[in-house]
Amino acid sequence: MKNKKTLMLVEGAVMVALSFALSFVKLFALPQGGSITLLSLLPITVYGIRNGWKAGLGAGFVLSLFMFFQGISEGLLGWLPTKTMLAISILFDYFIPFTCLGLAGLFKAKTPLKQSLSIAAVLLVKFFCHFISGVICYGEYAAAWGEFFARHKTLYSACYNSYNLVELVTTSVAAFFILKNPAISKKIAHSKA
Repeated sequence: MKNKKTLMLVEGAVMVALSFALSFVKLFALPQGGSITLLSLLPITVYGIRNGWKAGLGAGFVLSLFMFFQGISEGLLGWLPTKTMLAISILFDYFIPFTCLGLAGLFKAKTPLKQSLSIAAVLLVKFFCHFISGVICYGEYAAAWGEFFARHKTLYSACYNSYNLVELVTTSVAAFFILKNPAISKKIAHSKA
C-alpha cells in the first residue's frame, strides 16, 4: 500500500513537471497572457483519470502554483490596477482553472471516447474561469479592439479567451488517439479510478 501511494505521488510529480515543461512550448501566445501550447494540459487530466479526482486535484493545484509563478515572471502583477482585480485574476486565471484539470477523474470514464470527453469538460471549465476573469478584470483592454468590443466586454472576453477552446479541441482529440493505444488504455484500466 505504501509503495502504491509513493508511486502515485511520483507519477503526479512527473505529470506536473511534464505539464509545466510543455507550457513553455507555445504554438501561439496572446499579448495579455494566455497561449496555445503543445498539449500542456493533457498530463494532469490523464493523471486525474488514472488516479482519481482527489489525486488529480492535488496535482492540478501544484501545477497552478507553478503556472502562477510563471505568470508573475511574465508580468502578471503589472497588468491590473487594483488588489481586488489582482486577487480575482489570480483565482480565476491560475488556481481554479489549473486545479480543476484534475477533475477529469471525477467522471470515471472507461473508454477513450468518454475519457477524452471528460477532458473536454474540464477544459471547458477552464475556459469559463478565464472568461470570468476577462470580463471582471481585463474588460478595460477591450477598447484596444475597437469601439464595438469596448461596449461589449463580455464578447471581448469570449473572443480573447477562445484560445482555450482551440486548446480544448486539440487536447481532447490528441487524448482520444493517445488513450486509444492499447498499452496506455491497459495502464489506465489498472489504475485506482
